[in-house]
Amino acid sequence: MARGGRKRKDLSEPDEVKDSSESADRPSKRSRAKTLKTITVSFGKSKSKLTQSINLIRNTIRKKQKLAKYQMHDKQSATTTARHGDLEIRKSTSPDTMHAEMVAIKEMLDKGAWRLINGRIKTAQGHDVELENFSTDACHCGFCTIMLRVLGLPLGRPTAGNHILAGNDNYPLPTEIKYDPLVVVRVARSNLTDNAAVALREILSSFVPYKDDDWYLDLGNGTAEFNNGRVTIAQAKESGRVRISLEDFFSKKNSDEVNMLWKEIFGAIRTTNNQFAKSRDGKREARQEAESEEKKRKTARKPKPSH
Repeated sequence: MARGGRKRKDLSEPDEVKDSSESADRPSKRSRAKTLKTITVSFGKSKSKLTQSINLIRNTIRKKQKLAKYQMHDKQSATTTARHGDLEIRKSTSPDTMHAEMVAIKEMLDKGAWRLINGRIKTAQGHDVELENFSTDACHCGFCTIMLRVLGLPLGRPTAGNHILAGNDNYPLPTEIKYDPLVVVRVARSNLTDNAAVALREILSSFVPYKDDDWYLDLGNGTAEFNNGRVTIAQAKESGRVRISLEDFFSKKNSDEVNMLWKEIFGAIRTTNNQFAKSRDGKREARQEAESEEKKRKTARKPKPSH
């Protein structure tokens, strides 16, 4: 298996092919190149969708687990244990401040024990990773809580807490995850995971210096996404629109834009973490979760009856 065991992405089958003849003879109109400022403004127009997506992920977690109060201090470090078959690794926060959960994920991907399939972590055999095979000895920060849910990994004690990295929205990710477009869809447009191509075109529009109907997104599978539907790549080329390649955008040579995209995502996670932690529901859940954990500790300390 190749390093990381990456599987080709599935962006679903093409929608009904639309007639692109109307735009075939119309030249694309290039607008001025976007600066960092204009990209930020463009994000701002659709930032509510990003916020809604992250809140949806958090609320999905809350249906099964109460969010604990985050109590890790700046210099504390958690340890994450990951297993697959005879392989077992224990990882703490890395020198570049990658959290223990992400360090463990990176190593399991690098060793081929786990794979990233359609934006989710699976075992090499394609199965879900169970809690007994992925655990952390402390509560997850709010960033890990969201990302672990997005990746389909089990959660121990989720929180809405911001670690020290939240101040500059810097949260190191394994490279394979960072540059995977379907991971971006799962976190930034969690309500559109069944139509990833539409979601990706919408997300990438913040970076494209053309009017919405002057470019198409080449999905790399023989199809392209227009602003009004899916077409074949042959039709897209005949349309006169500018080609934007999904593969090229999510490549290391385009790291500045990818970093900018993730910075926006992390900023939204940080903001919504703060909002929930300070809310009445957040405070109530933290209190209830703490009471539940205390009951578990007391039960564990009770001596077992002798026979």
